[in-house]
Amino acid sequence: MDPVGDMQPEQRTATYEERYHSAKAAFLQESLQYYDRLNDLSNLDDQTENNKYIETIFKELANEIVGREDLLVWPVHYLPSLHRACNPYMPENSRARAFDHLVKYIREEAAKFTMVAFFQESPKFLDEMKAAVSSGDQEKHKQSIERIFKKLANEICGREDLLVWPALYLGSLENACNPYIPEEDRVKEFDYLVKYKEAAKSPVKAVNTRSPLEASGVMDKAFRADYVGCGVTWFEEAFRIYRDMYHHERHYGKVIPILQSNGMGKSRVIAEIGKD
Repeated sequence: MDPVGDMQPEQRTATYEERYHSAKAAFLQESLQYYDRLNDLSNLDDQTENNKYIETIFKELANEIVGREDLLVWPVHYLPSLHRACNPYMPENSRARAFDHLVKYIREEAAKFTMVAFFQESPKFLDEMKAAVSSGDQEKHKQSIERIFKKLANEICGREDLLVWPALYLGSLENACNPYIPEEDRVKEFDYLVKYKEAAKSPVKAVNTRSPLEASGVMDKAFRADYVGCGVTWFEEAFRIYRDMYHHERHYGKVIPILQSNGMGKSRVIAEIGKD
C-alpha cells in the first residue's frame, strides 16, 4: 500500500509532485547506463534479457512515480520513447518530452486500478448524490460531487487543487457510478471523467466567473469536442420502443420530450443523431 494515501491532502499533492521531479532527475542522471545496456541487449538474438531489463526500469519508475510495481510494463510502441529519454545525445527538451510520455502511460495504468476501486465504492457515491438531490439541498449535492472529484484527482494525478467537473460532466459521473449500466459503458464514462482531470493541469477561472460571451465560447468548444457517452445509444433504443408504442388514436402526436438539467447533453445527443 502506498503510504502517501495516509497523508493530509496538502502533503499528498506536494509529495506526488516531488516524486515526479525526483524520479525525472534520477532517471536522466542514470540514462547513460540505461542507454548503453539497452543497446547491448537489443543486439542479442534472444530478447528475453532485454525485456527483463526494460521491465526493471519500468518497475523502478512506476514505484517512484505512483508507488506501485504491479502495473503492466510499457507496450512495444512506447520503447522508442524509452530509448529517446535515455539517449544522452538527444536535446534535453526532447528527452524530457519522451520521459513525460513514459510517465503518462504509468499514470494511465494506475488510473485503471483506481477505476476498479471507484466501481466498488460507486453505489455509495450514487446513493449519496441521490439523497442530496432528493433533499433539495444543492450545497450538499455540490459537496458530495467535490468529495468524489478530489478523491479521484488525488489518486490519479496527486492533486486536489483542480476545479471540479463542470455541469456537463455530471451525467457521466452518475452513469459511471450506476452499477446497473453495462460495465463497458461505465468504463467509457469513467475515462471521460479522468480525461478532464488529466487535462486540467493548473487552476483556471470557473465558468461562472466568465463573462456571458466567454462562457458561450466555452460551451461552444465543449459542444464541438469529440462526443463521449452513451446518450445516443440509449436514445436510439428508446426511440424504437416509443415508435412501436405509438398509436394514432391514443396519442396526441409523435413527440418525445427530453428532460434534464442545463449542460447535461440534450442538444448534443440530437446533434449527434442528426449526423447519421
